[in-house]
Amino acid sequence: MKFEKRKLIIDRILFLESSFPVDRWQIGGIQFWPIVKNHIFSFEFKSTSQKKARQKVSAWRRWSRFLKWNIRAYLYNAKVSLKPSKFIFSGAHTHEVKWKARLINRYFSPMMEYLTSKHQSSTFIRYNRLEESSPMENAIEGKWLVDFYNPKVSFKKDWHALMKDDDFYKFTEQLKDFFPSYSKVFREKLIKALHSILAWKNFYSYVLKQTNASTAFGLCYYSNEMFGMNLAAKEMGVKSIDMQHGTISKLHPAYTFSKIPAGSYNVLPDEFWVWDENTSSLLKEQFASVPEIQVKLSGNPWLVETNQMLRYPQLEKISNPLIVYTHQPLRPPLDEYLLDVILKTQSQYSWWIRLHPKTTENEKCEIQKILTQHQLCDVVELNAATDLPLPALLSKASVHISKFSGSVIESTLMGVPTLILEEVGVQSFEELIADGKAVGIVQPDADQIIQQLSLMIRSGRETSALIHFSNCLEL
Repeated sequence: MKFEKRKLIIDRILFLESSFPVDRWQIGGIQFWPIVKNHIFSFEFKSTSQKKARQKVSAWRRWSRFLKWNIRAYLYNAKVSLKPSKFIFSGAHTHEVKWKARLINRYFSPMMEYLTSKHQSSTFIRYNRLEESSPMENAIEGKWLVDFYNPKVSFKKDWHALMKDDDFYKFTEQLKDFFPSYSKVFREKLIKALHSILAWKNFYSYVLKQTNASTAFGLCYYSNEMFGMNLAAKEMGVKSIDMQHGTISKLHPAYTFSKIPAGSYNVLPDEFWVWDENTSSLLKEQFASVPEIQVKLSGNPWLVETNQMLRYPQLEKISNPLIVYTHQPLRPPLDEYLLDVILKTQSQYSWWIRLHPKTTENEKCEIQKILTQHQLCDVVELNAATDLPLPALLSKASVHISKFSGSVIESTLMGVPTLILEEVGVQSFEELIADGKAVGIVQPDADQIIQQLSLMIRSGRETSALIHFSNCLEL
């Protein structure tokens, strides 16, 4: 999605937010505006991307999968047990990495190990996983359990009551004007999400009650799972905390508000833990009118964990300056200007392209095909760049390149010269650019990038102490 399109969507969402009493609308006791604003952005974002072809699955195969899933869920439910824990942590498979020969959540596993060293108990909920993904040691598989907590509830009365509200009716008419395609599925998507959120709320209510937890940490608060966790935590008087997992900027609808009700929305967390000062300042400004929401500078636990880096043979043998490009699931998957840069500098630099965690096998094959077409397949390292921990790559990198990935913050925290391409990234990280920690190019071309790489490599890296999350933990 181009910058102009993204900004238009955000501006229109904020116009709706400021023009209508979105902060007082509820369905089933859920203050749903944060859900809707993220639905709008996600829907519009996907509509500008290439649609993925869905593979047709026979009715028999669907039934077989359904039966297998339910048998597995019932068996798992029968054996799972929850121990008393002061802290609950929740994350998805996209936050996982292989580290020291085991699968971990890169943000929460370091925190849980630290708590164990302090004789504090914790429980990890894996709220989302791929069917084929590896099991995670000591994790509770929430996705296998949540169906047992599906609510038997109808939202018809609440919806009809809302439609009688003159302001809400005008809102739906404005929605048709701003987002015509989304407006056609607005009710369907919202009601479906609310059912899912209530199921997760019921599940987390059970978890919090059984563990007697006082604090619940989550990743990606704007998912149905985490909306549900936040709801359950608020009802039970448990502190809910969202840990930063990527870019937070004014171009992200989940972190940009023009209006928040007194006391906050009941689907928002109580605290936001962030990696750096710039992000902290941004969120403190956003939530200044709501003292119930706290913003804390926790640092990045994954960078702290990998500070004592393991040695990797693939990195040790690199002799040329290493350029790490963190790919994002955008179209095109690799820009022509980037391919041109790699082609022209292949003898000077080692090029590693790290694929986004959500990259599918088909998308990886497409990228490999593009590299082959440009005779770059033997020049660019994809597999090790994707499989090794990002901090390991950054510890060796001479320059990091990205568009608007959260890895920009991680690389600048590690002192790696960082080149930000295109306007979304330049706008999102304007403070890092102003501080001289990154360089931005709004309309990149090959010659411009090559010149900048040379300058950045000559300037070298900076080192600074990492912030430790333990400063924020209340034991």
